[in-house]
Amino acid sequence: MSKLFDFSSLAMIPTAYKDGKLYSVRPVEQLGSELVTNGDFSSASDWTITNNTGASTQITGGYLQITTNGAFTTATQSGVAQIGTRYKLRYEVIATDGGQLGIEIGGSTSLIPSTIGIHTFYYTSNATSLTLKRYNGALDIKIDNVSVKEVLVENGDFTFSRGSNLAATRVDVNGLIEKGRENLLLQSNQFDTTWGKPNSTLTQGFSGYDGSNNAWKWASTAAGTAQLSQGTSGVSGMRTLSIYAKAGSRDVFSIWVGTGIDYNLTTGQTAGHANASMESVGNGWWRCSYFNDYGTLNPYYGASSAGEFIYIMNAQAEQGLVATDYIETGASTAQSGILEDLPRLDYSGGASCPSLLLEPQRSNLVTQSEYFGASQWTYYSSTISSNDSTSPDGLENATRWTSTAAGTFLTTSLFISDPSSFSVFVKYVDYPYILLYSGASGGFSVAFDIENNIIGTSGYNTSNEKIESYGDGWYRISCTFANASAGSSARIGFARALTSTWGDLNTSGGGEVLIYGAQLEAGSYPTSYIPTMGSAVTRSYDSCNLLDLVSKDIITSSTEWTIMFDVKGHSEDFDSGDSQFYAGQNSTIDLYMRSNHTSGKFARFYWRKDSKYIGSAFGKKVIARLSGGIGTTFADGVLNGSSSINGNYDLIGFAKSANTSTSGFINQILIFPTALTDSECIALTTI
Repeated sequence: MSKLFDFSSLAMIPTAYKDGKLYSVRPVEQLGSELVTNGDFSSASDWTITNNTGASTQITGGYLQITTNGAFTTATQSGVAQIGTRYKLRYEVIATDGGQLGIEIGGSTSLIPSTIGIHTFYYTSNATSLTLKRYNGALDIKIDNVSVKEVLVENGDFTFSRGSNLAATRVDVNGLIEKGRENLLLQSNQFDTTWGKPNSTLTQGFSGYDGSNNAWKWASTAAGTAQLSQGTSGVSGMRTLSIYAKAGSRDVFSIWVGTGIDYNLTTGQTAGHANASMESVGNGWWRCSYFNDYGTLNPYYGASSAGEFIYIMNAQAEQGLVATDYIETGASTAQSGILEDLPRLDYSGGASCPSLLLEPQRSNLVTQSEYFGASQWTYYSSTISSNDSTSPDGLENATRWTSTAAGTFLTTSLFISDPSSFSVFVKYVDYPYILLYSGASGGFSVAFDIENNIIGTSGYNTSNEKIESYGDGWYRISCTFANASAGSSARIGFARALTSTWGDLNTSGGGEVLIYGAQLEAGSYPTSYIPTMGSAVTRSYDSCNLLDLVSKDIITSSTEWTIMFDVKGHSEDFDSGDSQFYAGQNSTIDLYMRSNHTSGKFARFYWRKDSKYIGSAFGKKVIARLSGGIGTTFADGVLNGSSSINGNYDLIGFAKSANTSTSGFINQILIFPTALTDSECIALTTI
């Protein structure tokens, strides 16, 4: 089998990703020589600058600065390209006001990334020049290290998109739930720029908690209140705001969140708000934070005279209940973690090797999935304590739920549709039985023993009942329900026993559990966790693409090739699903791979001609082979059958389709430029 692997023209084995691409094995990108001269802008030469009234684009200080109030402005270098040839543009944005940058390709302009950082852009030129320009509106952007090289051989890496930076999660190599993160503040450690700073003098260059000299001395200019402020415009919901601080001539400062919170930089104590906290990070430095739906970071202190000061650095505002690792920002926000263009290499179930997680579009209708003290949640015969313990994402943002009397339950104001799936993460403390149920008699219910990892046998109107381990005693309990009564709401309760049915709650007070990450989603099975912090959140479907296989030399003949999928199902209980991937299309024939569940099988290849099925294969390892006009399918070591395929089949693209029906884990994809033999196909698909 390893010998067969060597013959493949492309292999996708989920192990690593970078810059929105999942690495594949063969082909490797090959580029021509550098075509741009003076791409580092070391001199004001080789580029033609065109400015209209109000624009002042120029080469200065070793970079290209495009400055405009909306007027026409361009920077052009001639003789860079040939018409009809494919190129890779690489450039670095070193400063920006958030405007949009474009590249002109033969009279038309395409939008290219303009955030701070190094970017690449592939294009087929229909002009002989390279032109960078304002895309629309005002723009002040600094660009450096521009490079253009001809693409001799394109890589075979898969590109991804999902449409939202903070909606998707995965289980990482440490077994923890990983989210996307974003620092919503601008100039997070440049307090002398866009921050409001009345009665303040700010001087950088002091020793920080991280060993750098990037800390700031924040001094008052007169007796009275020295203040800093910055809001997080356009973002609502629960946020955590934080700033690192160290005592100077003063050792107490405050943050205003509709009320004042005091932080004592000597004793490490807070006063004024239950959601405030301080963490010592060494050498007298503290990370001071709070969580609230108040959207402005507003630190201040009252000085008795001019010159009083404290030290500060590295401010952050982020969605969530706790402060996470600091993310530096400049003129725009910055992100980290699982973002919209990254594949989700998932280690669920303690896997030592990851699988590629691909899911349909889903919405978490619970608007506060982690903050059970929010108004959406109502708790009966119980108390809750936020940020009490470590959750499945490794942060101290789990909630302790304590029963105080009989009839303990939590309820949302959400109405249930059919079918829907409900899930929550739970951890045993000293009470074992948890009930998922509806708020109207005759709805759904199922009990779980979270101490001994057991599902109750008396589920009513439920299916897909699951209890899944997430390590450290955490389980995700879930079920899918139908026939829920009109107007019924999703509830979590302390069950009387494992055999409890609808509304059969604890008969006396006492006992605790930890809870985290509630999710209610329309669909016949639960999908991966979608965090919410104040409103429902939609995670778009995972779009996985590898287009134009012929031009990439992955497929060298339109009459012979072989493609294999090794699939691990996301759910043992898929409905019959729609297409998960398509591999090429022409006017009469399609080849699809579906991910669904039939008698323990998870993947299906089928040929389609004129909207009719003419051959298929079900299995965990499946192959489709084209040779001499015959399409053949193999599954789990067995030849399923062959069908006549009229005409050539070019396999011009490979992508996940935009369906909303199925999920799947992809372990491996192999594409061969030739037709493998029957014995080779059987060897590749044998489990």
